[in-house]
Amino acid sequence: MGIIRRAKDEFRPICIFLVIILFFLILSYRLINLQVLDAQEYVDSATNQHDRDYNLFAQRGKIYDKNGSFTK
Repeated sequence: MGIIRRAKDEFRPICIFLVIILFFLILSYRLINLQVLDAQEYVDSATNQHDRDYNLFAQRGKIYDKNGSFTK
């Protein structure tokens, strides 16, 4: 029974290590997919959200000359 117990004790850290490695592999794949493979899609989306063309019609107040007289 000691041999079986020892085998279980050695298997558990290996299993945890493999789960951690698998997690980082999945995370690395996702980061590469987002930053390299789909980069242009996100650049286009950000540009469309940021750049807007529209006309602003400014309302001007009265314009006075240096003597304080209203000019047309």
